[in-house]
Amino acid sequence: MLAGHYTAAFVAKGLEPKLPFWVLLVAVQAVDIGWALLVMAGIERVTLDPSLPSNPLVLEYMPYTHSLPATLVWCLAAYAITRARFGSLRRSSRAALLVAAAVGSHWLGDLIVHRPDLGLWGDSYKVGFALWNWPLASYALEVGLLALSAAYAARALAIRGLAVWPPLSLAGLLFVVQTGASFGGTPGDPSDGGEHALVVSALAGFVIVAAAGWAAERAGQRGEPA
Repeated sequence: MLAGHYTAAFVAKGLEPKLPFWVLLVAVQAVDIGWALLVMAGIERVTLDPSLPSNPLVLEYMPYTHSLPATLVWCLAAYAITRARFGSLRRSSRAALLVAAAVGSHWLGDLIVHRPDLGLWGDSYKVGFALWNWPLASYALEVGLLALSAAYAARALAIRGLAVWPPLSLAGLLFVVQTGASFGGTPGDPSDGGEHALVVSALAGFVIVAAAGWAAERAGQRGEPA
């Protein structure tokens, strides 16, 4: 899952508008950011198989990022960091729970689309509903979740008199990214270390999306009444 992961960020933003948008955008991909770094460090492993539908990833070993126990640890860490960083925010416990839920939503999204590669315990008892095996259905789910959650966030912000175009513009960017990922080519050559190119491009994408969310929200705030 790619664009669909950001559903939780849009929903959380609608529920708690004072949470920085970029924090939520990072939270929903925190697990994949960790995965990319661990793959680059040689701790977790991935290979590419271009014959696979929707997504060429063969996720061989990732117990520290995508197992269910690891996800719970990531959620607890996100909760603690948010409480420490945004303790002055009104209803900071609720805000921290939303960030933790955004982190945890990643595993649930992956469960729907991944082939069985998500460990229920470390690297064992792997599960995944494999919607990736049906490319059009997978794409429809991604963009459908994206559209619904962005519309919810925009409506929630509008009710509070806040700018609505930041979530809508970001949803447009993610739609383009998802369409390219679903129907474009795979970064890198599987026969020549293409995994590295894919991981680097994924990390760059996460940074760009978070930066775009930060910039859009900042620009939107300038146009809001004091």
